[in-house]
Amino acid sequence: MKNLYNLDYKEVLGLRTDDPKTNDPTYRHWWETLEGMPLFISYPRTGAHWINAVTELYFDVPRLPIRRSTFLDPDRDDWCWFHDHDTIAWDKLHLRNNTQRFQIPGKVLYLYRDPVDTVFSWIVYNFNQGQSLNFMTLERLNDLVVAVSLQYRDHLTKWLVEYTSLVPRKTVGIRYENFKKDPITEFQKIVEYWEQSDAYNPELAQSCFDIVTPEALTKRRTEPNTLSDFMLTDEYKKERSAFREKYEDQIYSIVLTAKLKGFFE
Repeated sequence: MKNLYNLDYKEVLGLRTDDPKTNDPTYRHWWETLEGMPLFISYPRTGAHWINAVTELYFDVPRLPIRRSTFLDPDRDDWCWFHDHDTIAWDKLHLRNNTQRFQIPGKVLYLYRDPVDTVFSWIVYNFNQGQSLNFMTLERLNDLVVAVSLQYRDHLTKWLVEYTSLVPRKTVGIRYENFKKDPITEFQKIVEYWEQSDAYNPELAQSCFDIVTPEALTKRRTEPNTLSDFMLTDEYKKERSAFREKYEDQIYSIVLTAKLKGFFE
């Protein structure tokens, strides 16, 4: 295994570290809109396609960016929030966001997931074209496990620890595993975040979750690897189990720092 302290994960993962506000066409085009909108932040492969699509249905409003898996009319432009993975220049992006629309200055919805499942899924999706890891060399896989774990640790730390200390900003954490276990209860946190009221309709939420299934999302994917056919197979589940058995201790040792452990208990 690579020495955890000598590996430059930005180099291994090929990350850009320039200013996305001025150099990235997506952010440059949407920056003013983005600054005045509520933010939904998630590291890749933590379930955001699923939860974003459910949230759109529940509130009957679309989100940005435009290219997304949606169950609404894709031509609608009455945007109400901006979802981003925040992996470009992660230490700078979004820190000045005001989220004024819903009178909740600085609050950010942050979706997170078990580190082992996240690292596995992100490597399969982004570094292996959504295919079996059996087609990747062991050396490359070992490098990616360390690099992705280091980036996810920093991502979690930024949003669950550091951002919450920037008063009056606050992160509202929602967890993928809680959605899998009890989606209706966990979704109430999103409704309370947006509505700031007791207007939650659990029956409506259930109907939205019934519509937004993995199979339905796959049919609406905007790129082939988003939820590849391989990811819906039993073979994928077997590989994920084998991956956990081999890398779980290492990933947890990197990601679950003293400040982050409590978020996964």
